[in-house]
Amino acid sequence: MPIILFLEGLLILFLNKIRYSIFGYNKPRDFSSQDIEQAIRYDKQVVNGWIKYLKKYAPDYDLKDKKVLELGPGNDLGTGMILLSHKIDSYKALDANDLASDVPIKFYNNLAKTLPEENNNSLEQIKKWKNGQMNKFKYIVDKNFDLSIFSDIDIVFSQAAFEHFDNVSKVVKGLSQATKKGSILIAEIDLKTHTGFLVKHDPLNIYRYPKFIYNLFKFPGIPNRLRPNEYINIFKQNGWKNIQVYPLEIIPEKEFKDKKKGVNKSFQNSESQMQYLSITLCATRS
Repeated sequence: MPIILFLEGLLILFLNKIRYSIFGYNKPRDFSSQDIEQAIRYDKQVVNGWIKYLKKYAPDYDLKDKKVLELGPGNDLGTGMILLSHKIDSYKALDANDLASDVPIKFYNNLAKTLPEENNNSLEQIKKWKNGQMNKFKYIVDKNFDLSIFSDIDIVFSQAAFEHFDNVSKVVKGLSQATKKGSILIAEIDLKTHTGFLVKHDPLNIYRYPKFIYNLFKFPGIPNRLRPNEYINIFKQNGWKNIQVYPLEIIPEKEFKDKKKGVNKSFQNSESQMQYLSITLCATRS
C-alpha cells in the first residue's frame, strides 16, 4: 500500500509541476472570488479564526487603531475589508502573485452589506484603493516578497501562506524588522498534502519523499514541508518569544499508525508531530 501511495503522489507532483510551469500559481484555493457567497463565507471564517486565537493568545489585545499586515491574502482582499470594520488604523497586504487586483467591486459591495454599518468605512477604503488613491488600505505585489518596505506594524495575520514560502527564515527575519517590539503574529499553517484528491486518503503524502526527489518536482507554491518544531525554531532565532502552537486538525490516534506508514525517515521522529495536519502559530516580537 505505501508504495502505491508513493507512486500516486509522485505522478501528481509531476503533473502539478507541468501545470504550474505553464499556467503559473493562480489558484491558491479551490473556488473563485466569482463565487461571491462562498468567498465571503471563507473570508469571514478566516478572520473569525484569527480573532479566536488572538483572544486565546492575548486576551486583552484590542485591534482598534492597530496597523495590520497580512501575508499572502490570495484570491481577494475580503479579509482586509473585514479587519477595517474592526476599526484598525490601516491594512497592508503583501503577496508574491497578483491574484486579487481584478476582483470586481461587486464582491466588496456584497461583503459590505454583511458588515456592521456603524463606523464602517471599509467599502470607501476599498473604492479608494480601486481608484488608485492613497489611503489606509494597500495591496502590494512583489515576487521577491520584500518586507523591508514595511515598518511599525502592530500585528501580522496570515492564512495558509507560510507553508508556501521557500525561505521561511528570510520572511521571519523581514517580519522582525517590519514590526514593533511587542507586535503579535497570528498565522494559520496548513501542514498536509495540498492536492484535493490525495489529502482525503493520504494527508501525509508530501512527506513520503526524500529531499532530493521532492526538489526534482519543485514548483512555485509547492509546500515546504516544514513541521511545527521547525517554525518554532525559526521564530526563536529571529527574536520572537512566547511562541504557541495550537493544533487545528489532527490525525485521529486510531488512524495515525497507518497514515504514517511509508513516510520518509527524516519525518519519523516524534519532534515532527506528524499527527498535526494544520496549526495556528502565535508569537510576540521581543
